[in-house]
Amino acid sequence: MTRLRSLGFFCFFRAISIALKSVLCGEFKNGLKLLIAPVGYWRFWPNAIVLSLARQLAPQRILDISSPKLISLILAANSEILALDLDDPQLESRWARTARLLGLQSYSHRFEDARDLKIPNATYPFIYSLSVIEHIPGGGDTEAMREIARVLTPGGKALIEVPLRYDHQDVYRNYDSKGFPVPEERFYERLYSPESTSRLMIPELKLDRK
Repeated sequence: MTRLRSLGFFCFFRAISIALKSVLCGEFKNGLKLLIAPVGYWRFWPNAIVLSLARQLAPQRILDISSPKLISLILAANSEILALDLDDPQLESRWARTARLLGLQSYSHRFEDARDLKIPNATYPFIYSLSVIEHIPGGGDTEAMREIARVLTPGGKALIEVPLRYDHQDVYRNYDSKGFPVPEERFYERLYSPESTSRLMIPELKLDRK
């Protein structure tokens, strides 16, 4: 726990460092945004766990299917990162732009649907997904898990974070997962119960609930 706490603070102070460099290099909008809100309290532990596992595995390639992308910038210092998002323009305007500013040549990005990855089988030894799977409507969470299993190398690790509650609930909102308003109420996220996490159990993956 002490080590994870240290890694959580490492992510926090690294975010501050990235923010300051962005501001000093003239990227005021992105820099100030990160400086004001470097790491949400709800992301402190997930970021620490991702960083801890990445350091244990020391993978050459990492696939990021997360939102937002701060941890991908941190990991790109030591690994080749492919950061994916379905359609958020900030993938390019904020995160990829910051990666270029930091000189992270190992950082790449593209828009892609987690339910239909354009990636060959068994490509990535480490895949992580934070705050994404629960926002995919219908059976999309199961489809995304199948795709993650497909592109994961044999013996690789996939870290998946989803919200867990006592009772399963499908939540509908009048805004999307990025906070933008939508014309009418629609599916926003899935709050899993211990029983409904079975949706994420893919035969090709050995699931370890945490």
